[in-house]
This record gives sequence, C-alpha cells and structure tokens, in this order.
Amino acid sequence: MLRLNWSILTFFLLVVIFVQFAYYYFYSIPYNGCSKCPKHAEQKVEAPVYVAPQNSTKLKRRRIHIDPDGERANAAFVILARNTDLNGLQKTIPQLEARFNGKFNYPYVFLNDVPFTELFKNEIRKLSKSKMSFGTIPKEHWSYPEWVNVTRADECRADMDRRRIIYGGSLPYRHMCRFNSGFFFRHPLLDEYEFYWRVEPSVEFSCDIDYDPFLFMKKNDKKYGFVIMLHEYWETIPSLWNTTLQFMEANKGLVTDKNSLDLLRRPDGSYNGCHFWSNFEIASLDFLRSKEYVSYFEYLDKTGGFFYERWGDAPVHSIAAAMYLPMDQIHYFEDVGYFHNPFYNCPANPALQLNCNCDPSKNVNNDHECFRIFREVKQRRPQLPVFLFLLVALIFIHFYLFYRAVPTEIDCSKCSETKTAVASKQGRFTRNSAPGKVKAAIVILARNSDIDGLNHTIPMFEQRFNHKFNYPYVFLNDVPFNERFKSAMRKLTTSKLSFGTVPTEHWSYPSWINVTKADEARKSMEKRDIIYGGSLPYRHMCRYNSGFFFRHPLLQEYDYYWRVEPWVEFTCDIDYDPFVFMKTNNKDYGFTIMVPEYIETIPTLWDTVEKFIEEHQQIIHPKNTLKMFRNDQGSYNLCHFWSNFEIGSLRFFRSGAYSKYFDYLDKKGGFFYERWGDAPVHSLGVAMFLPREKIHYFEDIGYFHNPFQNCPANPALQLRCSCNPKKSESLNNDCLNRYLELYRSR
Repeated sequence: MLRLNWSILTFFLLVVIFVQFAYYYFYSIPYNGCSKCPKHAEQKVEAPVYVAPQNSTKLKRRRIHIDPDGERANAAFVILARNTDLNGLQKTIPQLEARFNGKFNYPYVFLNDVPFTELFKNEIRKLSKSKMSFGTIPKEHWSYPEWVNVTRADECRADMDRRRIIYGGSLPYRHMCRFNSGFFFRHPLLDEYEFYWRVEPSVEFSCDIDYDPFLFMKKNDKKYGFVIMLHEYWETIPSLWNTTLQFMEANKGLVTDKNSLDLLRRPDGSYNGCHFWSNFEIASLDFLRSKEYVSYFEYLDKTGGFFYERWGDAPVHSIAAAMYLPMDQIHYFEDVGYFHNPFYNCPANPALQLNCNCDPSKNVNNDHECFRIFREVKQRRPQLPVFLFLLVALIFIHFYLFYRAVPTEIDCSKCSETKTAVASKQGRFTRNSAPGKVKAAIVILARNSDIDGLNHTIPMFEQRFNHKFNYPYVFLNDVPFNERFKSAMRKLTTSKLSFGTVPTEHWSYPSWINVTKADEARKSMEKRDIIYGGSLPYRHMCRYNSGFFFRHPLLQEYDYYWRVEPWVEFTCDIDYDPFVFMKTNNKDYGFTIMVPEYIETIPTLWDTVEKFIEEHQQIIHPKNTLKMFRNDQGSYNLCHFWSNFEIGSLRFFRSGAYSKYFDYLDKKGGFFYERWGDAPVHSLGVAMFLPREKIHYFEDIGYFHNPFQNCPANPALQLRCSCNPKKSESLNNDCLNRYLELYRSR
C-alpha cells in the first residue's frame, strides 16, 4: 500500500494530500505489532442495531421494531431436509419462530431428494402458521452428470474414506454440496422470491431478532450475509482454487474490479482456506441466478471436482461472493445468535446481549484468522463523511504533529518487554519429576498416504519436546508400510522408529457380527449425513484403538504411550517429561481436550455400559469418576476425553478390568451396528476403573486438532507458546468444567 515520503512534498501537497492519506492510514489500518504494543481502537462492523435513547444511562432491552408500513421483502426460508430430520426441525423451527418469524411470518420452502411423507408435512405444519411449501429435487440435480467418470469417482471416495477425510466416503454429501452450489435457487418453488435464509435441522437461534434481516439486506443493497467464517478442510478441495484461477483467467470480463478477493487470497495469490459457513446464509437469489455466478458454477461442475474431490458449497459460495461482490455488499450479522454443532456466533456487544441467552466467549469468530481478515478488509474503506470534514477543517499542523508522533508500524523490538526477555527471566518451566526416562513410546496409527500430515506434525513435536528426550516412535498400519513412508519418517527424527502391521483379526469383522445388518446400518447413517456414518475403515479404526492397539507386539516392552496423529500441532514448548510426570505421580490417563460426542453415533453405548456395570460391580473402582459423565438424571452427558491426544498407562489398558469391559462392548456389535468411537469408550473405561487422582489434564500442553485446540491461559505458561488462549476449547467448556469440579472437590 502507498506510503508517502513527507520530506519531498511541498507545503501545499502536505496540506491537501497528506490530510487525506494520513486519515486513511490512521483510521482504517490497524496497527501491526506484538501483543504488548498499542493498537488503535477497532471500528465496529456495521450492524442494524436498535440504539437506546441518548438520555438513557442504563442498558435497556431493545423494543421490537416492525416496519410501520408493514413492508416485507419477497423472501423465504429454505430448508434442505430428509424425512428423518423431523426431530431436528421440531427443535429448530420453534426457536426461529420465537426469536424472529413469529413476528414476520415469512414462508418456508422445504426441499428433499425424495418426496416428503405426509407424516413429515403434517408435523412440520404444526410448528408455524406461515405458508409452507414442500418440493422434490429434480433427479438431474441429485445424481451424477453425464461427464463424470463414475468409476473414478468411486475410487476417489474410497481413497478419501481410507484417509478418514470428513464425509470423504459419502456420495449423498457430494450430491448435497453440488445441489446447494448450483441448483437450489433454480427450484420452481423459489422462482417467486428475491432473498432466501438457509436453515438446517438441529441448529439453534439464541438471540431475539427484532428487525427484518431481509428488508435490511434489500434496503442496504446487501447481497450476501453470514454469521461464521472458518477454514475449509484442505483435503476436500485440493484443486478448487487453481480451478477458480483458471476460470478467472478465461473469463476476465466477469470478475468485478471492486471484488472482495482479499478476503480469501494470500499475498502470494494462494487460497487462505477461509469461507463463510454456509449452513447459515441470508442472500440474494438474483445474485445466485446471475450470469456471472451460473458461469462459475458450470465451469466448476464440468471439472467433476464435486465428485472426484469433495468440494463443498461453502467455499464455492464464498469464492463467488468474493469474485463478484464488493465488500459493502457482504454483511456480517453480528447480532444473530446462532449455533451449528460445534460452533457458535454470539454477540459480544452488551446491548445486543440483552436479547440473547448465549455465551459470547464461545463465539468462534473471536480472534479467528478468517474473521480477522474479514474485519481488516472491511475497515480499509475510508469513512467518507469524516474524511470530507477533515478536508475542510484546515487543521494541518495539529494533525501532522499528532500523526508523526504515532508510528503506523510498531517495531516490536522496541516494545517494553518481549516474550523472549520475559521467558529468560522466568527460566524454564519444570515439573516435580524424577530424573531419567521411563519405558514409553509415541504411538502413531497412520497410512502410507499420511506422509504430508506427519511431515507437518513430527518436526513440530520434535522441536517442542522429543528432541530433548528421544522417546521412540511406533507406527502402526492395517497394511505394511512402504519403503517411501519409512524413509520419509526416518528423516524427521533421530529417535528409534518401529513400523508394525495390524493383525487382520484386529481390523476386520469378528465372527459374531451380522455383516448384512452392519452394511445396512452404515447406509442408513450415511443417508442421514452422520459424520463418518458410512465409513467401514473408520469403524475398524475405532474398534482397534478401543481394544487392540495396546496388545501389539511392538508395544509389549513399554509401560506408557503418547498418541499422536497426522496434521495435529503442538504449540507450546514442553520442558519436562510428561511420561516421568505420569509415573512419578501415579497417573494412568492424561488428556488435553474434552468435548461432547455425536449422540447419533452412540445411541446405545451408555445403556450397554450401565448393563456392564450392573453385571460387574466387583471390578468397578469404589472411587470411580462416573459422576463426571452422568447428568442430573443419571443419563450420559456425552462428554469424553478427545482421544486423538492421550498419554496413558499401557498397563491400565492391558488390565483384566478394561479387557472385560472392551470384550463386553465388542460382543454387542456397536462398533459396526452403530459407530462407537474409541474416545467415549476410553473415557467411560477410565471413569469406571480409575479414581480422580489418576486422571490428569495437561493444561500446559498446547495442542491443535482441527477444529479444536488446547492453549494454556496461565501467563507464565504462555511464555512458551505460540497459541491464542482465547481460542482454547477449555474456555467455558461444560465437559472440562465437570472434570475440574470433580478434581477440586478433593
């Protein structure tokens, strides 16, 4: 961006030009600097908030404001649903009606790839007095187009399923993404409307919406509105950005000069992965119907990326909005409280909070890189009224001196105290631990295709911890590792590496499983878009991690293990030995993150565990920690230790009690008839057989596994970290709070 050389400008240019550019820089660009350096106050994102009277000294609840002329936009809610989504919509629509539509009565349009049943339609009509329309998606909009190579598409899905990429094995999910990207706005039931609001089953609305967002969009010439910005999973869109660049090169006349591509484009021209999370969007149907958007979608569609990869409608919508819309036509609905598992939008503004029942500290946009970029790009525009006022104010000397006194770029080397300086004063962080190593290993379940992910993770793990301690690695795979994989891993560390193959009987159907029933269960879960619901390899992995990994011959010599996965990140220096800490302090299980499990994957797990407890009272620890996982009614609260990170005792998992527990679960078939995960299985096993003092929360280990992270809030610990504690999943986490309450009750 242009920076003026004041020494060579004439006095006249300083008076006229300097005031303009200085204002632009000072009020539109946030200061760059370290966290200790001063920052100029952020400008608020424009939002249609109701302002209390100026003579009011206290915050008051906003009054409901309905347009006095009774004006309505030509708009509708659009809900893509299945007949099985009735329960989710019975939760969502009453909230939407209570928070907004009970006052405005906008119509609903329901779409499905098969006809809706009469039961579905009758039950949905009970939820709102608004007009409701039910439509079936044309077959050609929910099937392979003629140019897609079906065999190649099947192979790509199988490969992504093996690599455990989210929804990688799902064909219905791909049809849904393609339909939402290029066809929903063409459905005849939407022809009469100009705007739409996308709603999904089981989402929650947590703030009263006392104005009309549709009218706000129309009157302010907004074309696209969102509540949450996130990164997309790179593995699902490896060629999307390059395909988009090819489209832009071939269609230079379509992309507007006033585009918003800086939202999504890094300085080197590559894609930053950000997108508007499209399960919530309020937008112009005319924009999606435009020649520009349709040309873009059709170009993408012809490449087959919706099927050969797993392109989502969220990045497709987002890139198109960035290409064709200026920033002032894209709007962040700060005041719309919204939850789609696992992310929230919740307004931090106290005036807006009066209408909400959500926790603003859980807002995923808080300090998120994507939303920070949106805010910075939004603020680059000069505020014209004040700009013009300054031009005629004739206060050059005062403004010039003030501007020269405050640098636009902060040199953090001049900050009062850098992290390094503080760290050197504090010294290395240590734990009460005995000298010497223990019999322990790093355990990594991986595939030959995981080289890139481990090239990302292991150097970070070595730098943060293992180069000082040299613990060995044990790599396990359901097929033999190839020489390329082994060679790549050996380049990453000087520690001992062992490579093992999982026995076939540990990665296949046991003899008592009804394979037909298991296949039907997977198909049913895939149709319902349950995460990894259609994946057989994922089930084998969960069963293996639940009951077999610790029995592998390569682990027989060890007493402790540390589970590591490809693509995870370690963001804090670990200057002590967690294995020695575990042994010295008699700990058997350590974790960093607690989150709720998806109930659809484990509907009978808790009942099965309770039957096990009833039949095996003699082996349940008298000081067990099951209270941590029971709600007030005695049912399962769905909390679990997120087992992609765990440091644990192999002797505990090899114990007779845990083995009986796993064998009991295994005989029930829930790993295959449902989709029981190793995380809840481990967690409930730990709760049954260990007292609280044997379970440890590694608060000080900075850890990231998309989309969650653990980052220590303690300032002393932060000196060794490169993470943001405001993004930590431990912030106001109900599951972790239950653990902490139990731990502190000693």
